[in-house]
Amino acid sequence: MTNAALVVVLATILSVPVGCSGESEGDTTDATTLCNQLASAVCSKFYSCYSAEQLTSMVEVAGKDEAACRDKWATDLHCATDPKDCKAGQTYSSAKANECVSDYKAFTCAQFVSFMAGSTPAPAACSEGCT
Repeated sequence: MTNAALVVVLATILSVPVGCSGESEGDTTDATTLCNQLASAVCSKFYSCYSAEQLTSMVEVAGKDEAACRDKWATDLHCATDPKDCKAGQTYSSAKANECVSDYKAFTCAQFVSFMAGSTPAPAACSEGCT
């Protein structure tokens, strides 16, 4: 995977609204928890779906090991500081954000690898966290 492709995929995942300001509806799991769960789900897929050799070329996205990957993603997603990213006037649905996390967890390796290659879209719920 080229660096340009990694940047596109990173931008796609980072645009996932796992939390935002405004009112919540549905599941009340807090945005920080969902954000950390998303980081964990993505990193779990990296480390279960790619070989050690492949991961070596993906260190800027996947970290040097799974724990470093989770830390990197939690930082990149602003889990500790601001996991909320709805636009003014939008309402956050923690149920949709939770569904987004679940959908990433449910990706097969083939789906995740295809997603990383830019061939499979992000789970639909991930674009529905803020309305």
